[in-house]
Amino acid sequence: MTLDLRPDGTVSGSFYQSEIQAGRWKAQNGRLCVSFRTTDGAGPYHTSACLAGERVEGQTWAEHRGFVFVWNATRA
Repeated sequence: MTLDLRPDGTVSGSFYQSEIQAGRWKAQNGRLCVSFRTTDGAGPYHTSACLAGERVEGQTWAEHRGFVFVWNATRA
């Protein structure tokens, strides 16, 4: 995962080797969160995540695959 949080509130980068589409971020109520869409070519994946200390906690929904995946990540 690579995230580029731009000053205008947009997010670019990649997630699971898919380019981020229509990404947004916001810092509010003491939290920094992102939301974006990616695709696997068959359908969209909707992801949202927030920074929690030294890690990112998120979830990804793939309606066309019928699942929600709850995940967390730390820097390598």
